Amino acid sequence: MLALSEGAGYSSANYLWFAERYRKFIYVDRVVVASAEQGKRLGQLLYDDLFAFARDRHVALVTCEFYIDPPNEASRRFHSHYGFREVGRQWVAGGKKQVSLQLAEVPAKSELRWRQMIQSDYHRPLCLMNLAPQPVGFYLRVTT
Repeated sequence: MLALSEGAGYSSANYLWFAERYRKFIYVDRVVVASAEQGKRLGQLLYDDLFAFARDRHVALVTCEFYIDPPNEASRRFHSHYGFREVGRQWVAGGKKQVSLQLAEVPAKSELRWRQMIQSDYHRPLCLMNLAPQPVGFYLRVTT
């Protein structure tokens, strides 16, 4: 997961769209899960940890985008589970693709639905990159 806070020196058109409109937020640029690990709810664990991270740092908004042209229905369903809603649209890739710009409010701790982590013998860092002036990068200890 690559996630950045406001004030990062990041030139992504989508990140800049949010930076022009919101004072304090965490922007999810990408989530990559190895194909052998897909279907194990690692994306869910990453987002759960990201929302906990945001809440602990008093960041009320998490933002992201996904393609709507061409459509990415799986991403739309996944993000709707976390309460993301569309706040804008824009064309990217030289006008060849359109994204839905999404925003979710970080719920208070009492509103969270806790999820169970599966136990095993090994742990791997999943969140490795951070470009923000104040670190947003974090490790999520995942057991699979």
